[in-house]
This record gives sequence, C-alpha cells and structure tokens, in this order.
Amino acid sequence: RSRLDFYDAMLAEQPVWSADQAERFLTTVETLEPRVALAFRLILRRALRTGETVALTWSDVDEPGGTLRIDETAGLTRGSSGPTKT
Repeated sequence: RSRLDFYDAMLAEQPVWSADQAERFLTTVETLEPRVALAFRLILRRALRTGETVALTWSDVDEPGGTLRIDETAGLTRGSSGPTKT
C-alpha cells in the first residue's frame, strides 16, 4: 500500500460531526466547562490546530479591530513553541 492509500483509509475511518452535533457539543462545554469553551469554539469554528489554540495569549487579541493573530504553535515539549505551519 502506498502512503496515500494509508491516509485515505485513515481519514475515511474518522467520524465527522455535523454542524448540529458540533453546536450541541459547544453548548454543553459552555455549560459544564466555560473556561475552555472559547478554545473549543476556535478549534471547531475557525479550524485552529490544537497547538495554535494553546499558544494564544491575550496580546494576540485585538478586540477593537475584531482580529486574532495566530502566528505561533505550542510544541509537545513543555514550554516549547514555534511559528505556525502556514
């Protein structure tokens, strides 16, 4: 099998949530764990990677401009970080 076949098979096996399922999840998280609700909202609605979400700081938020700067990703090793993939 080629690598492409492997990845196609892997992706075919992963379930994908419908918009309704994702919204129900977000509503539940906001009720049970409001401190992490925004992180899940960013991951699901803006397609942020987990490392990009973890690396966000308040200085990345421009509330008056309505923007969020995503230019770093958290590494697997505690305290490591680096530029985003794209």
